[in-house]
Amino acid sequence: MEQFWQQFYIKYIAAPTGAPQNRIFSPEHLILTGLLTVMIVMVMKKVLRRDEIGYSRHVLKTCATIMLCLEIFRICWNCYYHGFSLTIFRFDYCNQICMLLPFFVLFGSPKLYPYVQQLALYGGVIVLVYPLWVFYDYAGIHLMAVQSMTSHALMIICALTMPMASGIIPTLQMVYKTWIGFFVMLFNAFIMTHVTGVNYLLMAGARNVPIIQHIPFPYYWFLLIPGFMEGTALFSKYWSRWYIKMLHLKRSATDIYSEKRTREIVTPWAGSRINPAHWTDSADE
Repeated sequence: MEQFWQQFYIKYIAAPTGAPQNRIFSPEHLILTGLLTVMIVMVMKKVLRRDEIGYSRHVLKTCATIMLCLEIFRICWNCYYHGFSLTIFRFDYCNQICMLLPFFVLFGSPKLYPYVQQLALYGGVIVLVYPLWVFYDYAGIHLMAVQSMTSHALMIICALTMPMASGIIPTLQMVYKTWIGFFVMLFNAFIMTHVTGVNYLLMAGARNVPIIQHIPFPYYWFLLIPGFMEGTALFSKYWSRWYIKMLHLKRSATDIYSEKRTREIVTPWAGSRINPAHWTDSADE
């Protein structure tokens, strides 16, 4: 029995000692993604069924708290096995979101949500589908693979719950906040890349990245940034319509959220139902 637990510890908890291998679309990847997808669907179904701003805020804060605890655990785990250094904090795309989003939710204003909302959704979905570094560094269902995949699932839940918890539905007029959030992340990555020597967010080259690896730094960003801005603008154009349909609002999307009349509307009644009566013209005054 002692030998079993020792092997279990070495394989699933301790820092890996073997050479990294690419395990994308392995059984472990598909199992974790499948289970977390079921969790996301179940949580969102319950949130929609309750259809209450107060309950949505409760779910959002719970998920943000768990995300923060998982990120702290990741830092402590790396510190224990690899020693303390600035690199254990990591300033990659998703790690920055996992550090900022919980503070926005737990200690900030709902008006800060649009700065990370779409970014969190993009990162969560991409990693659940194609978790390159998660299943490249860790063998099978390692503790840290579970930690990372769960954090990305929570990013998706938080992103989908934020409009229902705050009353702020993202629109095309608000897409500039997503851009600001992204540029702040790029700035942080640029600074920390030069401080630590770690290549965060392609700030020291795009080695092994298809196509753009042949373009020297920083010129590939002249392709990536316009593509990102156009993609987020297109996504924002249809996201508000999808939310209106999902929340079963009775007014037409063109009546409430026309491009000329759209504003950031904050519903002040905690615990009230999400219904068309709250989305009035008086909120724009």
